[in-house]
Amino acid sequence: MLFIYSSLQLGGIETFIMRMAKARFLIGKKTKVLLLDKKIKNDHYLISETEKYADIFFLEDFYKYNFNKYLPIHLLLIKNIKFQELYFLFKDISQIHVTNSICGLFYKKIADQLNLEIPLTIGIYHAKEFTWYIDKLPYFEKLNREFFRRILSSKGVIFFNEMLPKIYSKYYNISFNDLNLFPLGVIADNKYNVDPILHKDKQIIKIVSVGRLVKFKTYNLYMLDIINKLKDKYKIEYHVYGTGPLDKEMMEKIRKYNLENYVFLKGELPYSQFSKTLKEFDIFIGSGTSIVEASSLGLPSIIAIETNIEPLTYGYLSDIKGFTYHEDNLYDKVSVEHLLIDFFSYSSNKVTELKNLHIKWTKKFLMNECVINFDKVVSMNDNFLKIDFKMTNRECYMYSLSFLAFELYHMIRGKKSSQTIYS
Repeated sequence: MLFIYSSLQLGGIETFIMRMAKARFLIGKKTKVLLLDKKIKNDHYLISETEKYADIFFLEDFYKYNFNKYLPIHLLLIKNIKFQELYFLFKDISQIHVTNSICGLFYKKIADQLNLEIPLTIGIYHAKEFTWYIDKLPYFEKLNREFFRRILSSKGVIFFNEMLPKIYSKYYNISFNDLNLFPLGVIADNKYNVDPILHKDKQIIKIVSVGRLVKFKTYNLYMLDIINKLKDKYKIEYHVYGTGPLDKEMMEKIRKYNLENYVFLKGELPYSQFSKTLKEFDIFIGSGTSIVEASSLGLPSIIAIETNIEPLTYGYLSDIKGFTYHEDNLYDKVSVEHLLIDFFSYSSNKVTELKNLHIKWTKKFLMNECVINFDKVVSMNDNFLKIDFKMTNRECYMYSLSFLAFELYHMIRGKKSSQTIYS
């Protein structure tokens, strides 16, 4: 299996690739990773850890001319690449997996150059990846959508929760009879034992979040309002691990409410310290894969509904019946503030029970099952169709310039394009 991705930085998809490589390695399966962005953009720990289980290659080692490595990834499709030297990467590969269009389009360009017909799969890691909307979609995104339709027709799209096919059926022709639908692998095992805590009235309740500080993760802001309301009645702290565009806004709000002794912006959390660090806390709030990892450690975890500006939640992760939990409009909502107030009254037995429920819930996210499911996508589909899609040189140039212009447009306005796409 070969993953084609931009760079391994600290994030849910990146750590998934690392865990996937490890899980495959432990059962004798070979994994390769081709990283398309600059080497310096990668997290040293994630690279060194992933290299234990997978062969990692950097596209910049295959450029014809050195200046290409200084060009942004938006121009990927028009960079000068030694395609023939990439051929060895695809030997003994049964599946190419990507997480977005440009990585998929890049593989398609390689495949056309080298006459490859390896099945391509694309995972939907964010609901808005191919459904975001503005009045007039830019040229590059129109091609992205068409390419996605072709992958969908080839049965190469993987959905990681039950709600995604319903969302995508509003935009695309979805066949619900033969979907690739299964939970994303998050945890290596589920053998963590809960240490009962002595829950005392005077104990400080320490809440933690881990994730990028981006606009669609709205809990980063409303949690500051909640802490401000509760700080005079309860002993409470909120620790935030991560960096991103919301850094400045959060700092301003912390100063406005005088929360310097209650809210702590800790910066990036090295993945190697994730488990050790989170065991120091009482409650987690967040979304994505980090909430599953936190729950697997026995940390009661409140679901943060992405893009929802109201301080409401579906409750604890262990309350969810299936494996869909952070999109909006899924279940009845309750107040995050009230949930935290209730937690203060819980006995030590109640807290221990809640911890055990979270550990039990995460069993559906075991990595070994995910490895099997990925293999089934290809092995059980004997008629895996070739993707009938090819871009001309002119289209590659137009795509690249459109993509770059879209990013520059946002930069001029002090934003990132991801704020338009995912918020």
